Amino acid sequence: ELLQAHTNAMIVADTRALIAWLDAQPAAAPGPMGCIGYCMSGKFVLAVTGSFPERFKAMASLYGVSHVTRGADSAHLRIPNILPDCSLYFGFAEHDPYVPDAEIAALDAALKQHGADYVLEKIPGTHHGFAFPERMGYHHAAAEHHWDIAFELFDRKLKHE
Repeated sequence: ELLQAHTNAMIVADTRALIAWLDAQPAAAPGPMGCIGYCMSGKFVLAVTGSFPERFKAMASLYGVSHVTRGADSAHLRIPNILPDCSLYFGFAEHDPYVPDAEIAALDAALKQHGADYVLEKIPGTHHGFAFPERMGYHHAAAEHHWDIAFELFDRKLKHE
């Protein structure tokens, strides 16, 4: 229900408003932005990154669902808009009933086709929800691994000199 109630278009519109608000804040540092999404928000961060390519230079999606759909609003359709200076990370669970292998393969193919700078991995021994300690699928080593990846990615792409 929640997944169907929120569309990529809605999230992109909300992000547009958030960026406009941030741009008007004197305390907000100018420069590139990054985003991270888990589960259903994994597809949203891909859609946002492809909708604001001049702003987003780092993106991480963890056990994201529905990156590739048959819908006209599918997040993967925005991949061609992502600029070469943006780095993407996709961390999937090895065992995830919500993300079929065919979807991961289609995402990988779309990223390759458009020459995206990305890492896509299936983390061994993990289940959907591996990053959150309160979830049944929590996997401590994988959670730490994803934070290491995210911090390195954001530090490399977003750090202001």
